[in-house]
Amino acid sequence: MTTLTRGMPSRDERTQRFQERPTVPIDEVAPRHDDRWMILAAATLGLAGALQFIYGAVALNRPAFLVSEAQFVFGDVRTWGWIGLPLGALAAIAAVVVTTRSEFGRWFGVAIAATQAMAALMMIQSYPPWCLSIFALDLLAILSLAMYQTPRPILNSHHAIDVPPPSGTPGHR
Repeated sequence: MTTLTRGMPSRDERTQRFQERPTVPIDEVAPRHDDRWMILAAATLGLAGALQFIYGAVALNRPAFLVSEAQFVFGDVRTWGWIGLPLGALAAIAAVVVTTRSEFGRWFGVAIAATQAMAALMMIQSYPPWCLSIFALDLLAILSLAMYQTPRPILNSHHAIDVPPPSGTPGHR
């Protein structure tokens, strides 16, 4: 009997179908472990950059929205708006560069995230929750960029390092 009374396939038929289905190598289905760190770094860096850019735009166009009596290390709300605008744009660019999987992109992302994190702490008095979220996202981006290892080429046998022969072989001095 190949099927049960209700039209369902038997256990043997289900097992046979399962064993006959085509398989796909896992590399084609899921990204490598390191790629997940790169994706997280790009996403957090891009989000932090967008938040920083919005902060800069708000500080320039509507400074009354932010705390007006904030005491900054230097400058005022508009000064930090002009600082936040390019930092946000650079962070968005760094998020794109990180996806190239290059060593330059990785360190460029770390540098921009660190600079943006310091700037977020320096302007924290104007809008603390906003600046703390930028700071936290930048720290997560730095962590994920530190965990991500750029792929290195594998050396073939003809690129191997020459090793001198052992001392007991002919031709050794």
